[in-house]
Amino acid sequence: MATTEIAHDTVCVNPKCDEYGVECRENVTVRSRYGVDGIRFLRCRRCRAEFSERHGTPLFGLRILHEEIVSVVNHLADGTGVRKTSRLTGVSRETVGRILKRTGNHAREVHDRLVRDL
Repeated sequence: MATTEIAHDTVCVNPKCDEYGVECRENVTVRSRYGVDGIRFLRCRRCRAEFSERHGTPLFGLRILHEEIVSVVNHLADGTGVRKTSRLTGVSRETVGRILKRTGNHAREVHDRLVRDL
């Protein structure tokens, strides 16, 4: 009998589920892995919803290696332009722009949610 891998660091993303957003439970299991990085495809045991571990992150839907994304973001954070970042990392200019837009929007949303009443 095969053992089931528990995704301890993940919560159910289905708002209709009783376990939605509940941490430290064993309700989310790894159904399979996909992509070159072996991204986990998860399933909630309670509601049977299936979702990627990148669901709800700026990385969702990007089909490049995690290390390449980190490299692109690091260059952009250091103030390197899109074209130069593209040349330095070997990632297309369009993909660098897409990563910049997604991570920038995500950073703004996190900032607006966390920084209040200063």
